[in-house]
Amino acid sequence: MLLNLIKYDLKFILKTVLIYSILLLASAILFNLTSYDYTPTFFNEADQLVGGEPDAPVIIQFLHTVFYNAVIAILIALILNAIIRIWARFKLNMYGDEAYLTHTLPISRNSLWLSKFLSAIITIIIVISVTTLTCAILSLTPTGKSLISTFGVIETTNFIFYPVYIFAIFSELLIMTTCGLSGIIIGYRTNNNRGLRALISGFIIYIFSALLLLSFIALWGVFDSAIQQGIFGSIKNPHEFYNIDFIIKVIFGISLTYTAITTALYFLNRKLLQHGINLD
Repeated sequence: MLLNLIKYDLKFILKTVLIYSILLLASAILFNLTSYDYTPTFFNEADQLVGGEPDAPVIIQFLHTVFYNAVIAILIALILNAIIRIWARFKLNMYGDEAYLTHTLPISRNSLWLSKFLSAIITIIIVISVTTLTCAILSLTPTGKSLISTFGVIETTNFIFYPVYIFAIFSELLIMTTCGLSGIIIGYRTNNNRGLRALISGFIIYIFSALLLLSFIALWGVFDSAIQQGIFGSIKNPHEFYNIDFIIKVIFGISLTYTAITTALYFLNRKLLQHGINLD
């Protein structure tokens, strides 16, 4: 039964997510195909290269810019659409038109919540996998590597950075999604302005999570002078201090904190659902 619930959840959620995924991959490929080099033509007084002419027709330059913007726009749309579809499915299935059928199924409310949470995790994993594949495609060209850098991806020989970075994105997306689900559970316990209350509740929970993260970093700084100096102190030579090992440590610590908060929210939401659901 649990697998069937997840299957139907994903069928609803991925209906548009897969479309955005295909568009994103296609945009990345077309971005690479329209990439071009520059012919060195501009030099300064010290005979150093400072610029050049695009080695491509104007139409190729135009298309390259279009696909550049398309990659960024579709990536944002993919992430937002995935999260919103997760929220919409949860609201529709637990509190909307499908709720009466859902709550007559021979399955506990804990299992219902587990299926929604696992569906969210699987969706986020799919989104991150598509994004990772997109970055791999873009990395095949110099202009693609430049585009990837705008996502905060650092080109480094320390391979550990990449799984840590992916884990950070996963934990961030999951806590955003879970805060939204928490907001729906709290907002729909009332009879009036349920949608607005759900939105406000989810936002407040997310802000509270961010404050918890800042508190953890401050506490971490008490026991780790590098964190204290690097985040709250004044660095005279940031290029030497903010090395890849320091960046990995900070990102991993933040990711673990988000994971701990998400875990707490998971059990809190399960407890709230056990106390009953107020249907329309």
